[in-house]
Amino acid sequence: MILWRDAETTKEQEQLFDQYGLRWSELWCLSYWDPRKQLVVDSVHCLLEHLLEFHLRDLLGLTSTQAGKSLIVPAFQHPFKPWSDDLTLKQGKQVHSIQGLLVKVIEGFDPNDISASVEPHLEGLHKKLDKSSIPALEFVCSDLGCSPVKSGSHILKREYIANLIEWVSSNEPPLFIIINLS
Repeated sequence: MILWRDAETTKEQEQLFDQYGLRWSELWCLSYWDPRKQLVVDSVHCLLEHLLEFHLRDLLGLTSTQAGKSLIVPAFQHPFKPWSDDLTLKQGKQVHSIQGLLVKVIEGFDPNDISASVEPHLEGLHKKLDKSSIPALEFVCSDLGCSPVKSGSHILKREYIANLIEWVSSNEPPLFIIINLS
């Protein structure tokens, strides 16, 4: 670097750069300047672009409202298809929400208890699905292969919901894994 700075001609500087790949910079005069130790900037970019925040809040669902609550792990995994461009952003979010509801564990249900009933869970699921739009319900039904058969001029929302609840009921018994975050 000092050779490059003290070179007498531009041609000489170019030869030194070609040989060593370095040029002189006034930054080298700073006591804290050490580019060998300052090359890794990916973690800073990750923070600046809010990637960590997105991962924690949106993907893992770790928010301040969830602090101190139990984290409920899905009862099972299903390879859901991502929502298509035919849907609006709101409908796409509904698709994601419906998919989460379908694999959600039934809290407090003991499969070893013969008197236990899943009916309250299924009724709650029905109420939550009823808040979704028909295009979102239709997309999820189509993805799962449980679309209702068209009997009249169009398929009703309750038919989509009934088929989704039937899909949930026909899957393997849910696992009951609860992780306490507090």
